[in-house]
Amino acid sequence: MRTFLGGLVGVAAALTMVFPARAASPVFESTLGIRMLDSRTEQSLEGAVAVASEHYYWTAFHNTGTTCFRAAAKRLESRGEAGILRLPAVDPVTSAKVIDETRHVELFGYRAGYCLAQPYASAGHAGFTKWANKGKSSGSWGKVETPQFGSTIVLRLKPSNDAPERRLRYLVRIAEQVGGHCRDVGEAWLQPFKAAVLAEAHALASDPVEKLLAARVSEAFEPNPRHKVLRNVLHASAVKGDVPGMRRMLGWARKDPFLAGSYCPPDESTCMIPVRAQDEMPRERAFDINERDENGYSALMAAARAMQPASVRALIEAGADVNVLSGPGGYGALDLVLSRARDDLKEGGAEGLEGHLLRMIDLLKSANPPPTLHPVYHAQLSDTSRWKLGPRLQPFWMEVRARVAALAPRAAIEAACPIEEPARLSLDIWDEKPVAR
Repeated sequence: MRTFLGGLVGVAAALTMVFPARAASPVFESTLGIRMLDSRTEQSLEGAVAVASEHYYWTAFHNTGTTCFRAAAKRLESRGEAGILRLPAVDPVTSAKVIDETRHVELFGYRAGYCLAQPYASAGHAGFTKWANKGKSSGSWGKVETPQFGSTIVLRLKPSNDAPERRLRYLVRIAEQVGGHCRDVGEAWLQPFKAAVLAEAHALASDPVEKLLAARVSEAFEPNPRHKVLRNVLHASAVKGDVPGMRRMLGWARKDPFLAGSYCPPDESTCMIPVRAQDEMPRERAFDINERDENGYSALMAAARAMQPASVRALIEAGADVNVLSGPGGYGALDLVLSRARDDLKEGGAEGLEGHLLRMIDLLKSANPPPTLHPVYHAQLSDTSRWKLGPRLQPFWMEVRARVAALAPRAAIEAACPIEEPARLSLDIWDEKPVAR
């Protein structure tokens, strides 16, 4: 059963409503007053959509879980007054299963061009509000007052000027969270949210990656989505280290660059952009060795992440750019290698990986022009006084630092809305505790 708590990120943020500890009783209609404000101006937002659902916890033999038993979504039309969100009454059979002290409400707010700006919203929670249980402020959720039914709840949304691709990745994230939510109570209740998100997604999409992301938003609302795919002619061979196969595909693509743009590997339904018929395939986009897949990876990035040095070398020799990024403010091939090094190399883990990782770094550095570094990675590798590494990892990361210290950091781009990133947000080599003065 998918809920906000069991969707894309495992634990999404919930607005927890507190109820008296008593046995099951009839579940009548309940109302929530909702106001959505621009966090910058404190003005009410017309056209925002509120989504709420209520759940109960259950316990069975060797198993526990949550069940959604009612949900509602509403577009807020008034700028000055609170919209009333009505959670419907529940039939007696379902009501009998709902124990009051296990009930909680989950709430989300959306408006085109905005993302939720409540306390504790983070990339790990897709921008959902994270609220504490009332009276339990000692936990990691912090202290947030928990409202009751019949009260008015204020949600603040912050304006987003994120580039279209990044914004679309955020829309995919929230559509997958909310679109697969509470399916057992039907789908009609979700229509206001679905219509608003789809309208924004399709208005933003223009290039192949963006159009595929818009298709992912649509698929999130389907019970059994037929996933469209985005491929270019090099990725499959690159991640396998199949250099002869990759070179054959390169030769073919350069002879017929427009046909290469719509090439489909075996068993893939759609390539380059999501279309309903083959005659809608884009013939105007010529082959580009740096074109990216759905994850934002060029073939070179995919090969680097897969630790395929032969593919990386061949692609660099063929003219691939080591500074292609996964998206606006995103990650490049060298960043992906550093992120994987931090994941794979452990203080007490398997030995023999260090040399392979260092050779991959040297290989990427040999490109002309050389790679740049993500600004967070560059800062963490530069300041060794804050490192918190053990006797095995310290020498390795010093070797890494010696190789990349002279590389330029990219300018930091401040993003409004959290997305699923393709690499670690941090190399986690710093002691994050503040230094005593």
